[in-house]
Amino acid sequence: MEIKKTRIKTVLKHIDFNNKKLKSTPGWETLACIFDIDGLYHSDDTRLTSYFMKVHYCTDSMVGWKAYFLDEEFIGTSHQTGRKHDENFDFISMPKVVLLREYLLSLADNEFDYNHINISPVGILNTVVDETYTIEYSSQIMHKTAIYNDQKVTIVETYNDYGNFYNVVIKLSNGEEQAVDCRELRFKYNTLD
Repeated sequence: MEIKKTRIKTVLKHIDFNNKKLKSTPGWETLACIFDIDGLYHSDDTRLTSYFMKVHYCTDSMVGWKAYFLDEEFIGTSHQTGRKHDENFDFISMPKVVLLREYLLSLADNEFDYNHINISPVGILNTVVDETYTIEYSSQIMHKTAIYNDQKVTIVETYNDYGNFYNVVIKLSNGEEQAVDCRELRFKYNTLD
């Protein structure tokens, strides 16, 4: 099966901002660390938002690839492969980096400001990615549907035990249920359906 390609800017167009399951809490502490800002551990401010584009479970936490928005304007992405792994960021431009840093400083508990920014933004909007993605382990699947052999299928059962790392039961369009390796399934961005 040939995997189609798309650009990140196309993936962004399909984010469902009304899907509360895909809305995520921004990584406040990680951002404060990246920008060398003391005193910012959490905020209830809603100007900075993030949404999962690619998501899976790691133990009891949602992790994956997120899009970040400041005042509803796209500023970059982050990727976290596991719940105990760092959240790594890519920003679209230096002006967006400066804008985000000024915003984060306005939320910090202290007024100390370093005048340097040691971040190199990446022009990520035109980066080419696979049109769909895979999930490594059955227990990480949160989705209701997937694509198997170019056909939309329903996820019937996933497994959390050590003997079934990759096994998943799917229902084909003809109603037949089949056990497959979860690494053969493809998942769409921006949805848990």
